[in-house]
Amino acid sequence: MLKKTVIRSSKHLKFIRTLECAMCDSFYVEAAHLRMRTNGGMGMKPSDSCVIPLCTAHHRMQHHIGEELFWTGRDPHDLAESLWQATGNRDLALAIILEQRHD
Repeated sequence: MLKKTVIRSSKHLKFIRTLECAMCDSFYVEAAHLRMRTNGGMGMKPSDSCVIPLCTAHHRMQHHIGEELFWTGRDPHDLAESLWQATGNRDLALAIILEQRHD
């Protein structure tokens, strides 16, 4: 059996928390891990590369209604990957967030 490779990056999580919510303009955000179609497992968080900045209200909503429904019409994996690539470049990350909001 193949072992899942899980990336941990406190630097990236800290960076994500400096951005605004991917759904609204709140700057009070949490690093929300995507669980659908990621490398997480039972009792194991997915990689820190699979996170999106969400305010507390949207983070709770994502868990309450489920990720599939919450992200309908959007590609959260593409967003998370783009933010992972932009780590450290806040201006680029904010532009990525604003662009996906208007898609």
